[in-house]
Amino acid sequence: MKKKDYYEVLGVSKDADVKEIKKAYRSLAMKYHPDKNSSPDGEAKFKEINEANECLSDPERRQRYDAYGHDGANSGGDNYSKTSGFGGFGGFGDIFNDVFGGFNPFGGSMKKNQSKNEPTKGNTLQAKLQISFIDSVLGKEFSEKLVKYVTCDNCEGSGAQNKSDIQKCDPCSGTGEQTRRIQTPFGQMVEQIVCRTCQGSGKNIIKKCSKCSGNGILKTTGNPVVKIPEGVQESQTILVKGYGGPGKNGGPSGDLILIITIEEHPFYKRNGDNILLDFPISFISIINEEKVKIPTPYGIEEIVIKNDIQSGSIVNIKKRGFKNIDTGQYGDLKLNIKIYVPKIKDKDKQQVGNILKNTKDKTHDDWILKVKKIN
Repeated sequence: MKKKDYYEVLGVSKDADVKEIKKAYRSLAMKYHPDKNSSPDGEAKFKEINEANECLSDPERRQRYDAYGHDGANSGGDNYSKTSGFGGFGGFGDIFNDVFGGFNPFGGSMKKNQSKNEPTKGNTLQAKLQISFIDSVLGKEFSEKLVKYVTCDNCEGSGAQNKSDIQKCDPCSGTGEQTRRIQTPFGQMVEQIVCRTCQGSGKNIIKKCSKCSGNGILKTTGNPVVKIPEGVQESQTILVKGYGGPGKNGGPSGDLILIITIEEHPFYKRNGDNILLDFPISFISIINEEKVKIPTPYGIEEIVIKNDIQSGSIVNIKKRGFKNIDTGQYGDLKLNIKIYVPKIKDKDKQQVGNILKNTKDKTHDDWILKVKKIN
């Protein structure tokens, strides 16, 4: 039976790029996968899709196919598989990687194996760093003692006392992998698994390094400078390079991500880039329009309070809030005015009372009239 054109199978043009081919393959593979499609020709269609993708995703095979057709694509080259199943591991691995996140329901992972002996960067670690409210406003720079992993200078990360103490693993012939055959409902499959003897390293150590006990890494401490920027927000992160998990096979250490948490302040509250502050002030200071001191995160400032201010009024102190990290602009300090009556000595009460007695204020009477009018 004559095979269909691979481009026609995937529904793409002959000048389609790899991204278009992969997108078309992914969509069709999900549609015709045996677990989702029980039609009589579903399995055959799925094989056809995988075969087309396997060819067109390989630049060399695609070039031979464009020049000589199916015979050219399927001859020469070691990457083409003629085993039973779904047309080889290339397409099969892609579908499980793209659709199932790399999980192979028939056992093992279909992701391409990375050499276990390659230098690998350590894992990224996370830790919480609590700072004060004032530090979140003003920023801070400090040096913190942290754990740091480094490659052992005695064995250079090999874990062996001497180079002669490293031997090739016999069960896997130094590859770090072993072959396993699996019988599935769709035929026999072959997969590569990590060698159990050497755990994928491809080598066995006869005598471990006396300095690192065969780990290849040493645990030390360092004092990196951590910079907290002005205006930092809750849950914002700061990267500290080289203070994460240990690298493997001489690879560099990972990085540390510090997650900022900010202590609550007993008086200041954050509102966007602004800071809110309840500000108590005596009615005497208001009457006399006194100059009063304002405590800001940046220091003490003085302002004159006008005698027409009311309790609950908001007074803005410009540019005494948070710095916006993106724009560089500063928010304001917003004072929520709370007017209070100060304690007056008994001997002064009569004098104050006489002064205020002559002051005529109809605010209360006007309020009573408004309430009665509504009722």
